Amino acid sequence: MAKKLSEWSKQVKIEMVKRDWGINDLANAVHMSRPYVSAVVNGRVYSAPAVKAISDELNVCEIAYSTRIIWWKKDYVHGKRLYKR
Repeated sequence: MAKKLSEWSKQVKIEMVKRDWGINDLANAVHMSRPYVSAVVNGRVYSAPAVKAISDELNVCEIAYSTRIIWWKKDYVHGKRLYKR
């Protein structure tokens, strides 16, 4: 089953489509590598500075992403899942 995107990720992708941007365009705009930006946008990696840079560039609210991180932190300790789903 495919991983469900956060609201922040969805908003970032919507803004990219509105601007006719690909992930390379966004990566160039925020001065980060394409694989790293892709990982952040798709929720595989969390980086507060990267989320802020992307949010600022696309005028997207960061709060949608931070609520997902709060959920993640309470389910994991030291990178290990606390319980099975």
